[in-house]
Amino acid sequence: MTVGSIMTRDPETVRQTDTVGRAVELLLGRHYILLPVVDATGRYRGVFDIWDLLGMLLPKAATLDRLVPNLRFMPDDLPGLHTKLEHFSGQALQAHARSDLPTLAPDTPIVEALLLFYRQRSTLPVVETATGQVVGVLSYWDALGAIAGRA
Repeated sequence: MTVGSIMTRDPETVRQTDTVGRAVELLLGRHYILLPVVDATGRYRGVFDIWDLLGMLLPKAATLDRLVPNLRFMPDDLPGLHTKLEHFSGQALQAHARSDLPTLAPDTPIVEALLLFYRQRSTLPVVETATGQVVGVLSYWDALGAIAGRA
């Protein structure tokens, strides 16, 4: 069995020129964990996910190799976090999308996808190798559902 047989086909994508605000609306409104980011021609360029969003809201020092063990010394400031989110909302995703997450091809064996899930702890984009087009996403729910016979 391959990734192509159990992936979620034709996922919602965002363009590099879309804003962080648009991505936030999709993440929150549809309860997505990850959005594939594409260029103007539809070629895969990276991802923007919930972890990227959380990282934008945290102090930079807190996101660097566990240098800061906790943030208990900071005031609990929901309005400040809202202001920070508003600051990023108009920025293009191009500046915030990551390209370091591995991709899957439709013909990738399921066991290979499981290994990447284990290592990456993330939903993964499925990209057609020849064209660079996003054809799906594979979540751990997709894979485990198929393994358990619930697909």
